[in-house]
Amino acid sequence: MNSIAAVLSLLVISANAANVITLTFGAGMGTQQGIVQAQPDAHCKAKYTAGNADQGVVTKYEKLVCNSATSGTNFQYAATDSTCSGTPTNGASGSAIALPFTDATSTIVYNCIMNAAGVTGTAAVNKFSVAGCSASNQCNYDAYATGYCCAYTQAVTFNGVAAQSMKYTSTGINYYSDNACATIVSSMTQPWGTGCGTTAGQHGKCADGSTESYAQVTYTPAPVTGGSSALLPSAGLLLVAMSAVWRQLW
Repeated sequence: MNSIAAVLSLLVISANAANVITLTFGAGMGTQQGIVQAQPDAHCKAKYTAGNADQGVVTKYEKLVCNSATSGTNFQYAATDSTCSGTPTNGASGSAIALPFTDATSTIVYNCIMNAAGVTGTAAVNKFSVAGCSASNQCNYDAYATGYCCAYTQAVTFNGVAAQSMKYTSTGINYYSDNACATIVSSMTQPWGTGCGTTAGQHGKCADGSTESYAQVTYTPAPVTGGSSALLPSAGLLLVAMSAVWRQLW
């Protein structure tokens, strides 16, 4: 029976593991210092013009691929390549990035967590400069890996309440009083909502860094692109493994 449990454990662990990119906020982020966010690996992301928040102008698409805990590759694509399927504009091999990588301006530190446990999917956050979420007013885009526990490097206070970890989910953002996503602070939960958000700034700003945005969130279940789905055994292999275990038992 222990062997059967091991086979089933392999299936469960593999299905809930994926590479994630973590962003750790440094001193340059002011009161947000200590926050850790999780983004999906190899996710095609639109980059918007910072100076024209209302124009909905995509300057390029890009994705960061985790190769290991110490290296990644940045691929950039034309502003018309919304699936990142064409030839990268920064060369077929992209641009190598040594990890951890620190953004000199924001002091955000980027890392790759390989085969991170608990990942359930991706929450894509489309941001708009005015209510109604018209495509012509889209001003920013973010994507987050759901299910992964983001342990802060220090306690962060929101509206007088301290949190030490958070987790993106299919329905919103949960905050926790401990650094292991165990004790939820219900009063801090931020729901994604349905359709176009009606509260400006609830889920961030436009690419100009100052315009409070209206958000519309789309959730896509696992596997997260670029994760460890290759570790998941096929149904045939699983049946073969379980059959072998049963033969040993009998």
